[in-house]
Amino acid sequence: MMDALSTSRGTTRTAATTTAATSAPRAAPTNASAPPRGAPPRRVGGAADPDPVNRRDREASPTRQRRRPLLIAVGVVLVLVAALTSYVTFSNLSTSVTVVVAAADLAKGDVIEATDLGSIEIVGGQHTNAIPAADAATLIGQHAAVDLPAGSLLTTGTVQGSLPVEPGTSIVGVAVAVGQVPSSGVRAGDRIRLVSTPVAQGEPPVEAPLTIDAVVFATRTDDRTGALVVDVVVPTGVAADVAARAATGRISIVLDGSGEE
Repeated sequence: MMDALSTSRGTTRTAATTTAATSAPRAAPTNASAPPRGAPPRRVGGAADPDPVNRRDREASPTRQRRRPLLIAVGVVLVLVAALTSYVTFSNLSTSVTVVVAAADLAKGDVIEATDLGSIEIVGGQHTNAIPAADAATLIGQHAAVDLPAGSLLTTGTVQGSLPVEPGTSIVGVAVAVGQVPSSGVRAGDRIRLVSTPVAQGEPPVEAPLTIDAVVFATRTDDRTGALVVDVVVPTGVAADVAARAATGRISIVLDGSGEE
């Protein structure tokens, strides 16, 4: 009977143990990759990794991380260049330069005088090759290389010390009085004829007078006599004859039509 009682108690304890083991809650599976609760976050490159979940993505793309400093440097350089450009532009716009202009109409070949010059102020930084007003005195006595209406800027390309003369030609000065030149006047570049005239109070020639084709080089007015002096370009072979006749006042100027409409 004692044996039966011991066997019954042993069976009871076994059943109780089995029941307790069955009813106990199962422990949650442990994630080997996640850090233990309460442990400090893993470190990446010596610094605490704030986002361990995406750590593998960051470690897999190191090139992307290296590009960021380069992009920042490029952005800084662009900002500095833009700032410098703005500064230079503002500086140029805020300054002005005084330059020389034509105070009166100047024809090609005209000799420039002090009364022909004026000045205006223009915005600095313009690439016009305009001559500064401080150098206006150096222009006196030079020639207009092109026609310059009043108000035109005088530049290094519109003013010359002397106009070019083609080989085989010569320049001769001819002084003419009223009645020996058209009242409309002549200007540089005009093609004219120099006509030999008889002496004063003489009879008109029976035959056709001597004429020489010429081109007006420049014109000016003689301050002493008031006569118009016309510099003409003629062939070198007749230059001496023209000069001799001009010295006696026996030349008149004929301006022919250019044939252009």
